[in-house]
Amino acid sequence: TYLIGTALDVVTGTILIGYRAVLKIKNSTNIHAIRIANDADDITILGFDIDGNKANQTGGHGIVNGGTTSSRIRIEDCNIHDCHGDGISFNATTTEYALIQGNYSHDNGTVAVPGDGIGNRGGTLKNSSIVNNVCYENYRHNIGASTADHVTIADNICYNSLAFGDPGDHIISHGVNGTDIVVSGNVCRGGAGNGIHLGGTARLLITGNIVSGVTNTAIAVDESAVDVTVSGNVISTTTSLYGIWISGINRFTVSGNTINATNSHGIFCNSSSVNGSITGNSVNRSVAGDGIRVNDTTQTVISGNVVVGNNSAGIELGGASSGCSVIGNSCKDNANPFTESGTATNNVILGNDFVGNTSDAPTLVTGSTKWRNNVDDGTISFGLETYPLMSYGGYGFDGSTDYLDGNALTGVTDTKKGTFVWIGRFANAAGSIERLIDNTGTAFVVTREADGNILVQGENSAGTLILQFR
Repeated sequence: TYLIGTALDVVTGTILIGYRAVLKIKNSTNIHAIRIANDADDITILGFDIDGNKANQTGGHGIVNGGTTSSRIRIEDCNIHDCHGDGISFNATTTEYALIQGNYSHDNGTVAVPGDGIGNRGGTLKNSSIVNNVCYENYRHNIGASTADHVTIADNICYNSLAFGDPGDHIISHGVNGTDIVVSGNVCRGGAGNGIHLGGTARLLITGNIVSGVTNTAIAVDESAVDVTVSGNVISTTTSLYGIWISGINRFTVSGNTINATNSHGIFCNSSSVNGSITGNSVNRSVAGDGIRVNDTTQTVISGNVVVGNNSAGIELGGASSGCSVIGNSCKDNANPFTESGTATNNVILGNDFVGNTSDAPTLVTGSTKWRNNVDDGTISFGLETYPLMSYGGYGFDGSTDYLDGNALTGVTDTKKGTFVWIGRFANAAGSIERLIDNTGTAFVVTREADGNILVQGENSAGTLILQFR
């Protein structure tokens, strides 16, 4: 163990190998352990154990650079802990072509002073990789690439980020204007904040990560990011918020994710997000929210998802969502399968399996949505061989008389030939007289009589009764 009272300075071209040497900062010296000279390039730092001795300091990072531009920095196989500031901190205006690999960075920062496991403060990290590191119990973010451009953060293990001011996230690259950020294969467990939080960047890929037990949202993307893909992640147990949160994003894909036991919505998309695809996800057991909730979102397809056991709706379109398509989803064991709320308009609900929920009847905004080929216990489906099968839920009934009127059956007339099929149920108790289909604008009347028999009557275009059977 080497007690150091001044920083170990390294300059361009230095290769520094520790062979597991311990560098411990002396009491009350408030220094960085290893300081890369301003604008230094081609630096390699390997195999040090750095003890920041933070209980006896008022400042200092473990390893830090500075200046205007610093390039080709390699930091590998170090154990950096108990620093008053960050474990590894990039402070140059631009750090590029850095490789941060195979390090342990933990227990940095304090309740009063933030300390990231690996972070960059104010500058830009470019064309760099942060891979195969273990970061835990740092007093802010475990990995914080606050401004990043062409950066890969992959195969890291992060757990128990701690709270400094705002709760710390495991991995964050947020509020920036970079491009091409890849976050893949990381494991994030526990912690006071979000699992992965990205934003303000074009071309984001978040894939193959495992996130569990976080306090806030497992994966959050916001700040007007563009061209976002969130795919193949496994998420479980968020204490207070969402599995995946998409906010104010243009062109996004959320696909193939498995989400279990979130406190609020499994997938939540809001704040004028547009041109999205939410496909092939498995969303289960949200405690106090919907499986998939889309709010104030336009031109988004929700398809092929399996949504099970959520305590609110399986899928909900809310706010001013419009131009969205809900196609081929399976929603079971939810409080209800599908809900429209707010001022949602001009959406298409097609070919979904909505049977097997506490209440199978969907909740719809009257007149706003095209409802086709869905299966649920409160649905009437109808059509002719020259028309696609069409389905209408409870909103297709006349509100005053509880029957399906001719306006909902436009196109089904005695000028069309084919087989007419309807699947439905009467709403009132047995023993009452009740119409299921009225003949306004059609040739059919379907009535349940008081004795329980079903009376079917057909008329020609002149209104003459030509068919009647029970």
